[in-house]
Amino acid sequence: MEEMTTLSIAGIYLLLILSLFFSFVIGVRIRQLNKKISTFEKNYGEYLETIKTKVEKLEDSFQTG
Repeated sequence: MEEMTTLSIAGIYLLLILSLFFSFVIGVRIRQLNKKISTFEKNYGEYLETIKTKVEKLEDSFQTG
């Protein structure tokens, strides 16, 4: 009976350690994805601004020409 108690306690500790490890891994992955998303948003925003200025220049050239 004592072996079963020791095994169940060891199993509980193992599950606790595994859950902490996976929580850490998932947290790191979420942080990496957030970083990638913010970089993408920044680059995409700059790209949209470039397109917007080019379109405005084209509109101006059509209006003046």
